[in-house]
Amino acid sequence: MIRILCLVFGYAFGLIQSGYLFAKMHHVDIYSVGSGNPGSTNVLRSMGVRAGAAVFLMDVLKTMVPLLIVRIVYSAVTGGSLLGDAAAGAGAMGLSAIAFPMGNAAVAGGALRSMLTFGAPGALYLYLLYTGIGVILGHNYPFYLHFRGGKGIASTAGLVLSTDLRIAAVCLVVFVVLVAATRYVSLGSIAVLLIYMAGLIWFALHGGYGLWAVYRPEFCALAVVVAALGIWRHRSNIHRLLTHTENKIGAKKPTENGAA
Repeated sequence: MIRILCLVFGYAFGLIQSGYLFAKMHHVDIYSVGSGNPGSTNVLRSMGVRAGAAVFLMDVLKTMVPLLIVRIVYSAVTGGSLLGDAAAGAGAMGLSAIAFPMGNAAVAGGALRSMLTFGAPGALYLYLLYTGIGVILGHNYPFYLHFRGGKGIASTAGLVLSTDLRIAAVCLVVFVVLVAATRYVSLGSIAVLLIYMAGLIWFALHGGYGLWAVYRPEFCALAVVVAALGIWRHRSNIHRLLTHTENKIGAKKPTENGAA
């Protein structure tokens, strides 16, 4: 039940279509210009760098805000810090990789029973991923716009920043280098998705994020879902990359390139 609530809560924030609303405020139908995508990349191409940056920032924040709220509520319920368990905080900041081993059947049974409660020990980062996935789904598939949303990269960026700054730093470097070298925003975006997925899984399996062992398979599955959602939205870009017909930053006639 808590997982569903996190998804719905995140989806509600994801419905804030920054690109669509920003363009509408400036009397632009974002669906009729450029690629017809309401994401920040199309806003950047169609309305300029400042507009694209503003929309990207808004999409990042609309993920970070609900995740912060989840942290606050979880902290209030468990009586812990905003980083959750001590091991979760250490894992998030890259200080250590402390595992919470399931030492005996009684502890394991208690963990299984607590999976249905919001204050379940070691579950904070699990709830953060559910909330982030909800935001991405709301961004990609807004019901009131006939499920025609963006591609979720800016929203995913907010999730990355909210869960692991180590992975965020690596993603930023790789994205900048790839886009600077190839001018393919879509290539950089796909690389970020794969790095984030791999990073989450690696740290989770090595005791990061304060996750109890019972949560780790589910957490890793969610990491795959985050990457899959973004890659699925970039399937046409992948086809164009493979056929060398993908649009580059600076191209005169954008179609459906990139991110957000």
